Amino acid sequence: KTLTVIQDATVIKLVSTGKKISRVEYVSTTSGNVTDVKSISAKLEVIVSAGPYGSPHLLLLSGIGPKPVLEAVGITQIANLPVGSNTQARPLAGITSFYAGMPLDWSNDPSIKTPQAREQFEKGNGGIYAVGIVQVGATLKEGYIEATFSLPAIAGGVNILYTLCLLNPTSRGNMSLINTSPFTPLSIFQNLLGTEEDRINMEICVQKVRAIHEAFPQNFLMSNISPEPNVALSDYIPYEAKFSHHFVGGCAVNNVVDSYLKLIGYENVRVVDASVLPSIPKSAGPMTSVYMLAELAAELIINEYNNDDNDNDCSDISVGSGSRKRKIKNNDKYKDDEHTTSQPCSGKKGANSNGKKKRSPKSRNS
Repeated sequence: KTLTVIQDATVIKLVSTGKKISRVEYVSTTSGNVTDVKSISAKLEVIVSAGPYGSPHLLLLSGIGPKPVLEAVGITQIANLPVGSNTQARPLAGITSFYAGMPLDWSNDPSIKTPQAREQFEKGNGGIYAVGIVQVGATLKEGYIEATFSLPAIAGGVNILYTLCLLNPTSRGNMSLINTSPFTPLSIFQNLLGTEEDRINMEICVQKVRAIHEAFPQNFLMSNISPEPNVALSDYIPYEAKFSHHFVGGCAVNNVVDSYLKLIGYENVRVVDASVLPSIPKSAGPMTSVYMLAELAAELIINEYNNDDNDNDCSDISVGSGSRKRKIKNNDKYKDDEHTTSQPCSGKKGANSNGKKKRSPKSRNS
């Protein structure tokens, strides 16, 4: 048996014993009863992968974080790490236009929904079905642009073009506890457009978006809806700017975790999710970076434990992830919150899971 999945579980605390996490405590998510606590011993390693909000939340509840944040809700500090102190959130703002006309070119006619077009797409030959409704139109110094057409064929005849600027931010925010309940969301200060540089760059970017709308051919009969032509962008953006749901930095590398993703000051706990990214990737969302991070973590874990003399020792690894917890064995390869690829332990000293000679750890730069 190499994998146990525990459902209906919310992890509430990592229990420290010296420089190690000795056990993980959890309660029923459904009942919400925080007094009915269960636990799993951590014999080898704990992997925290609860996401950009959940991982900082769990560490803070465990007494790992800034003393003022913990003392404010009556939690004793166990480790002084800047958890949640230097987060980053990406803002977005855009221009909305109505277009009354439409060129006859087939690629601009969303009403083309023929069986032949569907067959072309399903055979992998592209066509109108291969054109996404949301497209990244350009990457800029200030950020990147996404354009969205509301297609008349699926939007009740409404013709709208909504073009967004997603900023490369410099602003920093923070997160803190409201109380000690694991079911109470964190208090998050996003600080969107919190620096003068961000406000200037957003205005530059949105001005470029406005120019795109104004440059559409006349047969589109394009007219601005928001903002109106006489409205200054400096007045419009502070009210229009929104959160893009790109959020990182709560457990940042070199501040909270080291280059091996291990919690600084601890020997047996890693954080593997978007919270360890110190900054939002330039002109891109964080998804690809998180995929790469998961692959890096898997390789770090495999290399570390394949080079230990753990003959026949398939010790447990407890993995806390929001309302789930996973317990996987020594040589298992952890992927993400939804997928775990298991490899059986070898039991042969000096061999990996397929019996071959072990590799030396690779030098990796995170």
